[in-house]
Amino acid sequence: MMMMMNEKMMTDRRRERQIMRSVERQRASGATRPTAH
Repeated sequence: MMMMMNEKMMTDRRRERQIMRSVERQRASGATRPTAH
């Protein structure tokens, strides 16, 4: 049970990171102001 939940959290985190990366790429390609990092 714990392993399943942990695996699900890991996959969710990975998907979230991918989405963030894609959004950042879109913003960088379409935004003029630099991204604060």
